[in-house]
Amino acid sequence: MAGYLAISGYIYDPKKLLEEINPNVKSSKWLCTHGTQDGVLPYLKSEAEVKILQDGGFDVEFRSYFKEHTIDRNELDMIVEWMKEASS
Repeated sequence: MAGYLAISGYIYDPKKLLEEINPNVKSSKWLCTHGTQDGVLPYLKSEAEVKILQDGGFDVEFRSYFKEHTIDRNELDMIVEWMKEASS
């Protein structure tokens, strides 16, 4: 895979993930997006979980958008560009 994408997601146990993850997956490109107004999955929790992964060596790009638990048009356009870059 060229990379991994998470939209308004969360990591169940980021510290355990760091212990158990395949090193090849850890060094892959990752993109996580999240809405600052998300009422389903709290933004600050996801932001903190991504930080744990970044500090643990994951190549994770984290982008936030002023949106709820949805996909924003600007977000979708950015994802398309990210996918093109990740696969080249």
